[in-house]
Amino acid sequence: MKGIVGKVFDFRGPLTAEAIVIIEKAKPVPIERVA
Repeated sequence: MKGIVGKVFDFRGPLTAEAIVIIEKAKPVPIERVA
């Protein structure tokens, strides 16, 4: 199980970081407006 979890985190880690950067670059103003 640890191996599977590690694989998921290894694959999801960079992917999530890139997604966050893309989302922040795509719409940084709308997020603040909604909040």
